[in-house]
Amino acid sequence: MKAKIISTAVFIIVAYMLPLIGKIELLPTAQVALLTVFVIVMFVTQPPITIEGAKEDKQSDRNSVLFILLGFLIGQQATVIEWAYFSGYHTWIWDGRTIAGLCLMAGGTIFRVWCIRTLGKFFTATVKTQKEQHVITSGAYRVVRHPSYSGAYIAAIGSTVFMHTWVALAVTVVVLFIAYYIRINAEEETLVREFGDEYREYRKRTWKLVPYIY
Repeated sequence: MKAKIISTAVFIIVAYMLPLIGKIELLPTAQVALLTVFVIVMFVTQPPITIEGAKEDKQSDRNSVLFILLGFLIGQQATVIEWAYFSGYHTWIWDGRTIAGLCLMAGGTIFRVWCIRTLGKFFTATVKTQKEQHVITSGAYRVVRHPSYSGAYIAAIGSTVFMHTWVALAVTVVVLFIAYYIRINAEEETLVREFGDEYREYRKRTWKLVPYIY
């Protein structure tokens, strides 16, 4: 839990507080508070991300956990910077984008937590396999091989829509897709090596991240 608290606090400081030094009056807004809650939920509901863990599993993980963390950080920084310095939406308004963004954030986060719970102890921050691990094909894993990433991706995109930031939306879509592309390739190579034909057959009937698209 200590590692989760530290990593969450560092992320919030770097992603939200530092970019708002020039607009300090925006720190206590409802929008920033909601983004903070969003990040806390994302970090608390998964295993802690640590430098030690990334080093230990570097061969199988290929630093993909750091790419995902960096991609998420860049997307959130871009969102806050565009909102604070280039947007006129500093006062909370209930419009279609606010509602759509909140729905994407909540839906993506809930979906992600469900997927993490489906994997249980086999869900890890870095790419690695464990004793007694097997190919999970229940729940969302019947259709998508990496649905927890899908949920996080949707939620991150939702945060940019919620904040009415369109450049940040494009940045988030691109940088997180690159991060997940690296992660999925590293993860699938490890799973094919571990489970062989069982995982190859599973790949034939499922999608990586988005059904019918990728």
